[in-house]
Amino acid sequence: MQFTGTQLTGTTGTSISRLEHWAKIKSDRPALYSKDTNQGPAAWRQVTWKQYRDSVYQVGSALIAQGFQKGECACIFSRNRPELVFAQYGVIAAGGFCSSIYVTNTAEQAAYILEHSQARTVFVEDQTQYDKLVRVRAQLTGVKKVILFEKVQGADPEWTLSFAEFLKSGLGEQKNEIELKKRI
Repeated sequence: MQFTGTQLTGTTGTSISRLEHWAKIKSDRPALYSKDTNQGPAAWRQVTWKQYRDSVYQVGSALIAQGFQKGECACIFSRNRPELVFAQYGVIAAGGFCSSIYVTNTAEQAAYILEHSQARTVFVEDQTQYDKLVRVRAQLTGVKKVILFEKVQGADPEWTLSFAEFLKSGLGEQKNEIELKKRI
């Protein structure tokens, strides 16, 4: 992932207010690029500042729809990718904080981080990371929902949601959007 070279000078505010600022003044300009491995080795996916902001707000609204509380932690178990950034800033927009789990962590290390952070929500990149959580699921007493960036085999529908399903859970509910604006 590469961020375009827009530099902040002499500005203050939260990361969410800065994102809102750039979405207003650079709406259709690229905010980040990522390799699109589904389209071949040379394909890049572009995300505009408006798409970036809208995705962050969708994540925040979906978290609120799932019962995410202000001051709560969510974990992210993923390599760098746009969904990771959307999730990270969406958690912040919803009034929470993130704890990262490195993809090189073992299942036991991931369980330690999840339990000690008291995260009820964890965003997971792929089959490898999901399988690690499944191996230690009995220890993950606080984890209520696993949000999957990619499709995985053997996903428990009671425990998991695809990222697309997760985003839909927050759409169309004005009360979630109002609550999100209060938290921002």
